[in-house]
Amino acid sequence: MLRIGQYAYGFLTQNFAAMAGTNYLITFNVSMTGPGNGYCTFRGSTNNYDMNNRRFTSYSEILPPTVVYSSGTLRSDVTWFNMLAECPQGPGWTVTLDDIAFYSYKPSPGYDPAPVVPVVIVAGASYSYANSAFQQYNIPTVLEAQSFTLTADLQVALPGGTRCTLQLGFQTNPFSGSDCDTFTSFRGGIFCQTFSTGGSFPINVHSETDYSYNSLDVMLSCYGSSGSTLTINNLYLTVNT
Repeated sequence: MLRIGQYAYGFLTQNFAAMAGTNYLITFNVSMTGPGNGYCTFRGSTNNYDMNNRRFTSYSEILPPTVVYSSGTLRSDVTWFNMLAECPQGPGWTVTLDDIAFYSYKPSPGYDPAPVVPVVIVAGASYSYANSAFQQYNIPTVLEAQSFTLTADLQVALPGGTRCTLQLGFQTNPFSGSDCDTFTSFRGGIFCQTFSTGGSFPINVHSETDYSYNSLDVMLSCYGSSGSTLTINNLYLTVNT
């Protein structure tokens, strides 16, 4: 387990090849020990998308060994599998992952999986902000482990010498000054980018929720001269059922 300040993480990567349409099964054993109550997130992913995203919370000093299973169908060809463990609540936590396995299976003859049905829960929304801001928007509940897509177009205008950071998340608490890697590793973090010049920028995020949420939060922090503006256009949030 690697540790950086109050944030700890560790990961492993295994190269392999599997084709789109292949069924898969991920299994692993996990146990946690630490100084008190806390949580860690375990995420399985490939070079194309997240496949597994599970959060474990320990309300005592020990989480007994637990077996985790996750299955599905690959949506595209992949060439590697990554397992990431993140414990953002500080040093002192030890996470043990054993017997990590990734199995892939060709569909059986006649196999007809239930289709994934995308549902748009935010359609074409537009928001404008000046200087620094925090806004929370109520949305239909997004379930834990539900895959989603968030897209939008950004228009940024900055005075000279000014820098702004935009953070988008599900039901998050605004914490000023956090870097983007830290923000997106915390519960609910979706998107984070720092801008030092104006212009047009796209947002296109495909991921899976680590918890259930019912709000979408927008945080803008600007440093330098006043007069910064950021507009989010054509925001779409789509979940798969």
